[in-house]
Amino acid sequence: MAIKSILTSTALLPVLLLSLFFAGCEKNKPPQPLSVDQIPAAMNQAFAKAPAERKELVERAVSALQNKEISKALMVVEGLCAVPDLTSEQRETASRTLLTLNQELQAAAQRGDKSAAEFQRLRQSAR
Repeated sequence: MAIKSILTSTALLPVLLLSLFFAGCEKNKPPQPLSVDQIPAAMNQAFAKAPAERKELVERAVSALQNKEISKALMVVEGLCAVPDLTSEQRETASRTLLTLNQELQAAAQRGDKSAAEFQRLRQSAR
């Protein structure tokens, strides 16, 4: 009986270790982009208690996005991401927004939007 329980315990050990490993990985997975429609509410919520100058940046980014000025919104959110003392919620929301804006800019360039393509080219040459 003891040998059978030891064998069962030993056989389950790798399964248990893998389960713990993958559960830990969930916490470290990269942020997922927000949908364009989610950005205004998510940004306003994340920065609701932020200082006035940060709220102003959020307003600029959201306004640019709503006016289809993706490159402008992208630059504003990049500046916001560079602020060193953002809360984890603010940083995650801004990062997710940045992912979305990058995708939108790339899609616009692929659709033939010359200003989006030029903006991408300028960003690449600046790096």
